[in-house]
Amino acid sequence: MSEAYRRAHRLGERDRHEAVAASHSPYLHALDEMISASDVSGREALGIMEVPLDLVVGTKTNARRNAFSRNFMPLLDDNTEFASKWSRLYSIQVSEGFRDPVKVFEFMHRFYVQEGNKRVSVLKYVDSPTIQADVIRLLPSHWDGSESRLYGEFLEFWRAVPVYDVDFTREGSYRRLAAYYGRDLSQPWDEAAVDRLRADCQYFTTVYRQQGGSHLDITPADALLVYLSIYGEEPLISTPAQLLSQRIGKIWSELVLSTEDDKVAVVDEPTPADARAAGTAEERAEATPPAARPSGGGGAPDPQAQDQAPRVTIGPLALFPRRPRAGEGPLRVAFLYRGTLASSRWAVAHEVGRQELQRDYAPYVATSKYEGCDTDERVLSAIADAVSAGARVVFTTSPTQMDATLKASLEHPEVCFLNCSLNLPHQSVRSYRARTYEAKFLLGALAASVADNHKVGYRAAYPIYGSIADINAFAIGVALVDPKAEVHLKWATREGSDWRRELADEGVTVLSGADYARPLSDDNKYGLYRMCDGVAQNLALPIMNWGRYYELIVQSLLQGTWEDVPKTSEVQAVSYWYGMSAGVIDVAISPDMPYYSRKMVEVLRNGIVTGTSGPFYGEMRRQGGEVIKGPGSPCLSSEEIVQMDWLNDNVVGSLPRADELTPSAREAVRVSGVIGQ
Repeated sequence: MSEAYRRAHRLGERDRHEAVAASHSPYLHALDEMISASDVSGREALGIMEVPLDLVVGTKTNARRNAFSRNFMPLLDDNTEFASKWSRLYSIQVSEGFRDPVKVFEFMHRFYVQEGNKRVSVLKYVDSPTIQADVIRLLPSHWDGSESRLYGEFLEFWRAVPVYDVDFTREGSYRRLAAYYGRDLSQPWDEAAVDRLRADCQYFTTVYRQQGGSHLDITPADALLVYLSIYGEEPLISTPAQLLSQRIGKIWSELVLSTEDDKVAVVDEPTPADARAAGTAEERAEATPPAARPSGGGGAPDPQAQDQAPRVTIGPLALFPRRPRAGEGPLRVAFLYRGTLASSRWAVAHEVGRQELQRDYAPYVATSKYEGCDTDERVLSAIADAVSAGARVVFTTSPTQMDATLKASLEHPEVCFLNCSLNLPHQSVRSYRARTYEAKFLLGALAASVADNHKVGYRAAYPIYGSIADINAFAIGVALVDPKAEVHLKWATREGSDWRRELADEGVTVLSGADYARPLSDDNKYGLYRMCDGVAQNLALPIMNWGRYYELIVQSLLQGTWEDVPKTSEVQAVSYWYGMSAGVIDVAISPDMPYYSRKMVEVLRNGIVTGTSGPFYGEMRRQGGEVIKGPGSPCLSSEEIVQMDWLNDNVVGSLPRADELTPSAREAVRVSGVIGQ
């Protein structure tokens, strides 16, 4: 008997013992025992092709299943006829290779051998990556589970790119892969494109496994998608193996993170030390301009209120437990804006925060800004300039800047990178966003108190993490005051949208618009407003105190509490999600609003700040009346709120498809969307 068989037999015995110790079956899966005739809706003869041996996982019938371990290594004694035949096949493979294809059935992207089990065993023993097979595909009868949906996505991919090497574990991945190659799956790819993808996959898989990728609970294709999200602009097949290995090493924490079920640690309150250092709630209230106070005797929602964010002046020695050592210099912090200050409401809001940070923390902090960072190239260029100038903290203020931010973070591990987004699973870049749903809840209640026809409008921007909670919180606030009211939802980023006209045609006069005033504009159509004879009357608006937010984050670096965040594992992303209790968001109300409307908002606000009430306590119902949570339920968890992908039962409208959105909105959805691509 050949020595090769004895070694293969030992490998099989080892795998068998491991399976028994783990209370698993030690033998091959048999497809006939896994499924019945009712589980199959049809079959397709695909012909002869190369299939990845990693995906050959079992046998068609149970006749030979006990002759092999789970990894297809032989289990029968070396004095059997089976062992002799296996050894002869091994000699043929070594001397000339197999000529005839094996026969396999493919079911749910896995292969089960009908003829040729020993040939599969020999090729797995010699570490062959593929085997030639005559393939018959069995189509499942049921498509309602996540595994079936993923397989449906694979079939869409396979009909455009007949390659079995690409095996993903998460929905949406096949289309994302096609997008990285500048293509879609609506029609077959040309032969050159298919060959390039296959070569890239096989090359990456080889290097990835050499780096220890087999120890991670993800497929090589999953890892490839992480790699492409960072280095996708460079041809993979022409990347030297040494450089590819180095890059895989750099993104290793991102690969490990992708295997975690609980990828993101949502931090919804600052540490007590950071909150004390940045001022108490009372100090913030005293420092808040009247125009930005939430209610009670004064403070119209002046467009300039957002430029008068609350200042806390409690002294630099209180803010900083130690002064920087001699020669250390200030902590340099860079801010990157996607738009310009002349055109972007969002950029202006963050610029106000940067200026406040600079004003209150000088001379211990020095800040810089970069406008118009609207492409990966411009983001990377700005970051390179900032780092060369000594920046040790970089804030990128748009989700669409995340890909470039992540790439830069891997090249500059000495720098702290943060991106203004929510729930994005990257260990190298922390994300931050405000709990804007708290302000939207108050505005919804206020809107219902003044709408006289049971109709309220809501203008939404991007269907990204957290934004659906804003819509639902607003709708719940509306319903608390007027149970008969409907919230008419419109998406401003839908291609060809004329949302103002649509709401007017539907009889809506009270609506929630953009959160910020447009730069250099007298347009009052932002915040919560009412249309009267074609003129917008401002009623209230959310106040985002980005300066306070940036002070809390920078304070954690200066105080040494940056790592003091609750994590369930060592490899976990961090996403800050501060709200009213941290002083980063509030509402301003027009003095023209009735006293009891302002009092109602104050009562609701106090419940939110103290954590005793809020929009997501108790019973929750989605469109169609389906009960999400029953009566008396506790508040939804932060993760449940962030990842909402359903609309409250009083919302008239729907979530858009990605292909209905403008290009910039599609990019935001690609990075942090709650809807599919």
